Amino acid sequence: PVVRPADPVFEPERTVRLANRHLDVVLTSHGGSIQSARLLEHRLARGAQQQVTFNDRAADPALELHVPDPATAKPVPVRVALSPLPASPDGWTRFAGQLPDGTVVSRAYRLKASDGEGRGGDDGHLVEFSVSLKPPAGKAAPKFWLSTGTWMPEPADTTHLFQRVLVAAAEDTAHVALSEFTD
Repeated sequence: PVVRPADPVFEPERTVRLANRHLDVVLTSHGGSIQSARLLEHRLARGAQQQVTFNDRAADPALELHVPDPATAKPVPVRVALSPLPASPDGWTRFAGQLPDGTVVSRAYRLKASDGEGRGGDDGHLVEFSVSLKPPAGKAAPKFWLSTGTWMPEPADTTHLFQRVLVAAAEDTAHVALSEFTD
């Protein structure tokens, strides 16, 4: 039988935690995505003990990789087990594995250790990541999609004012409102 990327994973999940003084991120080996990201210095509400956690209570991980279903060409999540690799000296934590069609998937994440409050490279809230798909010889790399995850409104954010996605490519940076995303 043909195994599709959306078929269930039979290997036990392994998680890897990345943390600095601002952020605690839990990565999952099931697809090499972000299970949760907790802001260590921010509470859900004044006087609350619980910290703001992105992707909390979500069924699907953030930055989940999707590839086309061979039968329908619609995006399906990649939930094959990727092996966590030891962190590299430059701080990248990597996951690697293979899709049923032989495509090698490599994912990498790192947090900035900065104690600064700046933007970009100086911001300790920044999660850097990369995705690489290397197809078998003679095949084209599959198209892929990334899910942004679930960012539930917090009690103090009744108008969703504080929920935005910062998109950066090289020197270009843009704030994108959540209304630009669907489903």
